[in-house]
Amino acid sequence: MDGMEFPRPWKLLENATAFANRWIQVDVDRVELPDGRSYDYTVIRRQQFGAAVWAVDDAGRVLLEQEYRYPVDEVIWQMPGGLIDPGETPLRAAQRELAEETGHTADRWRLLGTFWDNPAFEDMVVYIFLAEGVRANGGNHYDQAEFIRHEWKTMEWVREQVRSGLIKERVILAALGFLWADG
Repeated sequence: MDGMEFPRPWKLLENATAFANRWIQVDVDRVELPDGRSYDYTVIRRQQFGAAVWAVDDAGRVLLEQEYRYPVDEVIWQMPGGLIDPGETPLRAAQRELAEETGHTADRWRLLGTFWDNPAFEDMVVYIFLAEGVRANGGNHYDQAEFIRHEWKTMEWVREQVRSGLIKERVILAALGFLWADG
């Protein structure tokens, strides 16, 4: 490996889809590594990307949700959000998800940032929006497998739950990172 320039992109040699449904496609890509060897790499390709909302009211509280997440077998804290429908903008998806999951709307919207969910094995991109002037505006409209409770929390509460390890959900942590970077 001496004398080779790293890192370098890998070359796709062939692609085979192992599984696909309406949410994900699991591919096994045979790639050529920078040193010339072949390698089978499993990739999850998403059919839709995600949008999430850091929703803040006039008192500075954030609107969070609790939902049971089957893969980790825990009820977790998370932000309102979901998948972007085909033909929908990330902002429109964030606005729709906030309304559907919490029955709230917002006066002001701003993109905080985007991140790769886990680029080691998938291509998912998540857009995080800051919604300010959040207020109740109707009822919830949950998807079939959504059983959600929402609650207003102070920033101090959020900080303490992150410090204690109760909150470890990646979208909340990314939102806090964007807010920190934003000043």
